[in-house]
Amino acid sequence: MSKPDVVPMIDHHKYIVFKREEFENRLLGGEGAPDWHSLSIGDAVVIRQQDVFAAAGLYAYANAIHAVLDIADELGSIDEEQAGRLKAIADYFANHAEEASKAQRKLPD
Repeated sequence: MSKPDVVPMIDHHKYIVFKREEFENRLLGGEGAPDWHSLSIGDAVVIRQQDVFAAAGLYAYANAIHAVLDIADELGSIDEEQAGRLKAIADYFANHAEEASKAQRKLPD
């Protein structure tokens, strides 16, 4: 199998991620046509559940949070509020990983 001469570039502008509240405020606030890029979250990434690698990646992220929680708990370096917040985030990603494991899968595009 020969290597392709050109590796396709990733389109970093394929998806735009917004915070719901800011999006709704701008959209429903009567400010006219929004500048979508000024609303976008620049460091956000999109992992689609249909992606063949999504479940593994989402599980890994959730498990990394749980590992930190376990260590922080052993060291006594985290309070209950922070631990609860991080556990909720880990559970959120674990739930999405579970959904991704059930989704129709395809290679990322």
